Amino acid sequence: MGVFNERAALASSITHSIELVDKQSAIFALYNTNKQKSTRNLSRESGSFIFLQLVKQVLHKMSSSEEATKTSKREMLDTCRLYYRGNKKAMEDIDKFELEYTSDQAIKWYTENSFIYRLINKALRTEDINALYTYRFYIVDLCTCLAEQSKELYDSASNMHVYRGVRMPQKEIERLRESVGHLISVNAYFSTSRQLNVSEAYAGIGSTNISSDLGSVVFDIEVVLEEYLTTIVADVRHLSRFRDEDEVLFDIGTVFKIQSMKYNEQQNYWQCRIITTDEGRAIAKEYIDLKQIELNGSNDIESTFGDLLFEMGEWLKSRTYFQNVAERRPNDPYILFGIGRSHYNFCESDQAMSYFRTAYDLCMKDNDKRLTLAATICRYMCRVHEDCSNYREALSFGNEAIGLYRRAGEDDNQLGIAQVLIDIGRVYHGQSNNDASLEYFQRAYSIIKNIYAFDHPEVISCLAYLAFAYYHRGDYKESLSFMLACLTINQKLLPNDHPNIVAIENHIGKQYYKQGKYEQALERFLRAADIYKQGENYNSRTHAIIYNNIGKALYRLNKLDEADMYYEKAFYVIKLFSSTSDHIDLAYTFKNMGETQLARGDVINALYWFKRAHDMYEHLFAHNGDHRDIAKCKYLIALTHIELGNDDEAANMFDKALQIWTNILPKDHPDLALGHRSMAEFYFKKKDEVRAIMHFQMAFSIYEKSLPTDHD
Repeated sequence: MGVFNERAALASSITHSIELVDKQSAIFALYNTNKQKSTRNLSRESGSFIFLQLVKQVLHKMSSSEEATKTSKREMLDTCRLYYRGNKKAMEDIDKFELEYTSDQAIKWYTENSFIYRLINKALRTEDINALYTYRFYIVDLCTCLAEQSKELYDSASNMHVYRGVRMPQKEIERLRESVGHLISVNAYFSTSRQLNVSEAYAGIGSTNISSDLGSVVFDIEVVLEEYLTTIVADVRHLSRFRDEDEVLFDIGTVFKIQSMKYNEQQNYWQCRIITTDEGRAIAKEYIDLKQIELNGSNDIESTFGDLLFEMGEWLKSRTYFQNVAERRPNDPYILFGIGRSHYNFCESDQAMSYFRTAYDLCMKDNDKRLTLAATICRYMCRVHEDCSNYREALSFGNEAIGLYRRAGEDDNQLGIAQVLIDIGRVYHGQSNNDASLEYFQRAYSIIKNIYAFDHPEVISCLAYLAFAYYHRGDYKESLSFMLACLTINQKLLPNDHPNIVAIENHIGKQYYKQGKYEQALERFLRAADIYKQGENYNSRTHAIIYNNIGKALYRLNKLDEADMYYEKAFYVIKLFSSTSDHIDLAYTFKNMGETQLARGDVINALYWFKRAHDMYEHLFAHNGDHRDIAKCKYLIALTHIELGNDDEAANMFDKALQIWTNILPKDHPDLALGHRSMAEFYFKKKDEVRAIMHFQMAFSIYEKSLPTDHD
């Protein structure tokens, strides 16, 4: 830092040093807490980039009127005063800002390392969407000012080089080395200098204070100033407190391509050459443009912001946001629906239905003006009942939703109708009607692919359900190909910790499991669990499903104690979200517990768990005795009776299981083969060779058609 004789000079140096550290952490802090993201490899994480662009669009729309601007400014300053209470200097700056600030001063306030600079950077580093909403007044001004200044730079200059020096954790440096040739974006305002020596100082080159955990990096940035590019970058040296640094500032979300990463042996630092590019936007241009059209067509920007949070998978933040809006709009059905929708995604069925019913009643009192919203609410009520295995009620709400969409205008509500068809397909799946389920998913897909001619979450969702249908028809190879395609597209469009990616990883694991590739299945299930832990949305049912699947894979790998540990975890979380003694996930967990006991040779305990699962399934599916889960329990009970020497009871249960499978499954389904193989083994032990050979032949014929050659 140097030696100083005057307090003022020392204070200035300390302030400058603090700003140096703050600027570095704002952009390149190692993301080791799953919260602070400052650089991101767009080739892997373009979803975060896409949503950052959409957030900027929404914030601009929300500040489009004078009244909205006044409101957002007041909210921001109230929050800042609360945050800085007790800090006299910061409170004075806030008062000064309130009295003197004008929109054209946004860059000046940012470069002065003011109170707003620190809060904005903190919100950007942690991707705190609620905080960004609070500071929307200033963010919009700053983005607008940068865009205006950027025009001047484009008009007056040719391509130029700027620099940025940082001290970075070694892991982050390694991440950059691995990303050469890829795109990288920043989720903060990106400060650089025209002066190489300034950046070298920031990087600590030549410093005696060396840490093995940190390395020096100088970014050599080529700025392409062509009219067709959309990079927003401004020369702000005339507005900065440190004018000798020749500061050049990039907008939020600027995208660069990493050209090289080389180490300077003489001066002990890394030189990372990057160039501005529009390639990041091109990754999902159609999706961004479509969303921007939707925003421009929306006359309720407050609701749009809550929807955006929900689409990002930020269910808790979306619910909190809508609850805050509800204080001003207590009888707005869309706001109430937004709250209920988040409750639904957290498996809080009773709370969700309460909000849905209230919102639905308000819609139906509004003289047919809210038919589309009423239809959407019915669609969600269909989902709630489907999740609770109330299939008749679910179908009733699904059919009502389709009727309401058609009354509101069939041509304008094709997407809503397709979504209801998917929900009805899910209901038929729950009833073990695989043919009807596949038919509804296919009908939905034929509609959706005509609406979106590119990669879009709705297309992906429909493909995932088609994969789901093929899975339950026993076509695991076809199902896996659909799921892998869904994962590739989702990774482009959605943040890495989005719940949809968790679901797809889980389903891919199930495909591998059914193909007998248990190590690969376990890898996918564990990956789903890891991604799930990164997010902030705790959905107990999702957790229980993943725990059960991890347990199943471990059971197949003969790691029975570990499997039981995961089943116990599943049991615990199911009790958290299920208010009834009978639940489909609970029955599934009991069945799984029985399988590990049977594998240990503890036949009595195995029979106990199988019967509990069987009786629970029969109660849940009383209207449909031919259900795949009931059949599987009968099959497992038959296995226990064989071990107990109860041959007549075993034969009876085998017959019943095989009859159900024959009634509901395609003729070449692997589960049907399993039934025939077990019957063959049973009759072979009883020396009934004729029936044994018959069942062996039927099993072999099915396996030959349905399973891969490398199945074990």
